[in-house]
Amino acid sequence: MTLTEIQTRLTEAISCEKNGEILEALKAYRDIYVAAPHDQNAILGLARTALALGEIEYAFDFFVKLLIENHQHPWGYWGRAAVYFTYDQQERAYHEVCRALELDSPATSLRVDCAVLLNENGYYQKAIEALSALCETDFDEDAEIEWCYAEIMLGEIGERTKLFLNQRHQSENLPIWHLLYAMSLYQEDKARSLTLIQDVLREEPELQYRVDAFCMGA
Repeated sequence: MTLTEIQTRLTEAISCEKNGEILEALKAYRDIYVAAPHDQNAILGLARTALALGEIEYAFDFFVKLLIENHQHPWGYWGRAAVYFTYDQQERAYHEVCRALELDSPATSLRVDCAVLLNENGYYQKAIEALSALCETDFDEDAEIEWCYAEIMLGEIGERTKLFLNQRHQSENLPIWHLLYAMSLYQEDKARSLTLIQDVLREEPELQYRVDAFCMGA
């Protein structure tokens, strides 16, 4: 493969991964890796796609390989954290996330992925800290979702967030926004909150894990 061909294949791989075509992305990253085994983008891509497919040990091996190639690569630490959380090694995982955040300077979209891991595992304040470093232009919808969820789980929902969630509930079709709005009502109107939560779950049962965590803390 020439450098031009590698770059073209990488563009294809990234596009497939973003569109959820994980197997196609994996194949493309593998093609690059065979031609250029030290290419960090290919190594990271193989690790991420393997993780998405549930191939945990395979993913871990490639995250480690990424750190061998570049011991300051924040995505390598993020990946190891994801694997450690999967195996319920909370302390090790948290340490790896913190290391990833330390290395992520200036702040990038990695912080959103870190916030997802942190929120999934109960580190809500750290999730907010991670997202706080993002500039306004990089604070996309995924970042907004994780920020609002963390505030709800901490029981520290600001008036601005309440207004924002109400607006999203009225204007968005994504079930996650309706769920977050329903959760935000819990302290003021428990009955309505629980009714709306059940309505969302009937439409999007995959959000059950967020509800389970919320009910445990409520």
